[in-house]
Amino acid sequence: TFQFKCTEELLEDTYNKVKTLGYRTYNEDGGVGTSSEIQMNPDFEDLHDWFQECIDTLHAYEAWHCDRLVVNKSWVNRSDKETGHRHQPHRHPMSSLSGIFYITDTPEAPTVFLDPIDKREWSAFHLDGGPAVDNKAFYHGGAGGLIVFPSWLVHATVENYSKVDR
Repeated sequence: TFQFKCTEELLEDTYNKVKTLGYRTYNEDGGVGTSSEIQMNPDFEDLHDWFQECIDTLHAYEAWHCDRLVVNKSWVNRSDKETGHRHQPHRHPMSSLSGIFYITDTPEAPTVFLDPIDKREWSAFHLDGGPAVDNKAFYHGGAGGLIVFPSWLVHATVENYSKVDR
């Protein structure tokens, strides 16, 4: 995974714009509101330019053997404060990389990444008890943080009982 941080100006501009979007429940029973795709919305051009700069930086750093990877799809998910809204475990097929941009500070409602080799723990020697039911990593990039990860990595969010909309 790779981490980036945007400017305060871009964060504030983005925050003000996402508040005006319409949301609907899409493929979720946990209450998450999802906007329509925003990659073609001119209001989010500065944000997408920054996303592309981040991917171009990774492309150069990793020396990937391709001309360019292009950010071509994005949307906004919203979990209202104190509702228990969550995003179910999922992945993004037909993509190479995925990213999560954090607009608000809700570290008590982080992204959960599921270990893709969750059975590895079963080979460990245990003195008491058994292996964990599942292995998870919890992450929150803070407001303005962007994390980029392989699209096959299953991720979700915990319930949002915080005092802040996520």
